[in-house]
Amino acid sequence: MYKVIILFIFISLVACQATPVKNSSDVVTEKKLTGGLKTPIQLPVAFYVDKSKPKKRNEINFIGKLEEATQLIADDMFTSAEKLSSNSDFQYLFNLKVISTWDRFWGGWRSNVEMKAVDRGGKTIYTGSTSSKSEGAGLYDFDAVYNSLASAVKELMVDFLNQQGNASISEAINSYQAKKIPLVSFKELLQASTPSSTGTGFFIDKEGSVVTAAHVIDDCVYIEVMHKGNRIPAGVHHESRLIDLAVINTNYKNNHHALLRNNAEPVLGKQVFVASFPLSGLLSDFPSLTVGNISSKGGLKGAKGSFQFSAPVQPGSSGGAVVDFNGKLVGVVSASLNQSTMLSKTDVTAQNLNFGVDLSLLTKFLDKKDVQYSTVDSDVNFEKASADAVEYTNQVLCYN
Repeated sequence: MYKVIILFIFISLVACQATPVKNSSDVVTEKKLTGGLKTPIQLPVAFYVDKSKPKKRNEINFIGKLEEATQLIADDMFTSAEKLSSNSDFQYLFNLKVISTWDRFWGGWRSNVEMKAVDRGGKTIYTGSTSSKSEGAGLYDFDAVYNSLASAVKELMVDFLNQQGNASISEAINSYQAKKIPLVSFKELLQASTPSSTGTGFFIDKEGSVVTAAHVIDDCVYIEVMHKGNRIPAGVHHESRLIDLAVINTNYKNNHHALLRNNAEPVLGKQVFVASFPLSGLLSDFPSLTVGNISSKGGLKGAKGSFQFSAPVQPGSSGGAVVDFNGKLVGVVSASLNQSTMLSKTDVTAQNLNFGVDLSLLTKFLDKKDVQYSTVDSDVNFEKASADAVEYTNQVLCYN
């Protein structure tokens, strides 16, 4: 008897893997388009998948699989579809959420998918939900989960289009083409008064271009730069997750910006300071300055284009300027060695092991993206350098 139970559990865990569906037309749904509706609908859409953690321990939010499934279905049903970003333009925005639980008796993931649609003016025009199951799939068969989510998304989008009807959709097409309704403010759309995360950035020119770390703006639907207490809308201009650098644009005309030294390389032992906004909500809304020195050339495991420094940093410091005592930019704060990870792996804590992207990599990135910056060889004293850094350092606010 025990062998049968063990065999059943084993089969439920490693059942044959499903083949992921590659075409929306292969996804079968109970509901069909009615009233003469035909796809693709001649409108752009955007979508956003809820990333909140489930409340119960046995629930999972398959964020990535739902995003992939939504992209597949929306690409087929509309002329264009994209994951919502600060640069998105759309007639319809779909907000989706999934909660999945494992069926302990029959096996397979049971998922409940909810979808809300708003128009470009921010008005909610549809809410719906449906359930799906990865039939006969093992616990780790995530392709089967993807297939079941694709079916659920298509079911909901068909229902949405049927509820809108041919006349309403034709009117929406005409309205969009004539740009009759302005696109809703993303901050209003998110109904968010506080950011979901924060980081630091600094002006690199006098036109409002701000350098920060790419991970600071990951998955941000809306970005603001806070300068001297003023919140300024910003958009992603360039980013590279590979080297963890980004440039965001604002319409702010500033008088101060970071200065670079020609042909500068990290000098071991050189004194530096960091200007940043650590621990947002706990500390003041003014930049903090911490001092230290360059303690190693190279990042983790000697990574090229990075350097190690000892000036203390905290969450929120990422993207901040690392500046030498003569006022010249040395690099950009990118990471800090996690204390709890070090303690668990080595039984010791690592103090002030922080890393930055060095100037050579930053200038290559800026040159490639045609972002202007200033290089000078003249020096200033520490008081002038720190005062200037306070003027060009900003807090980066991320909303999602």
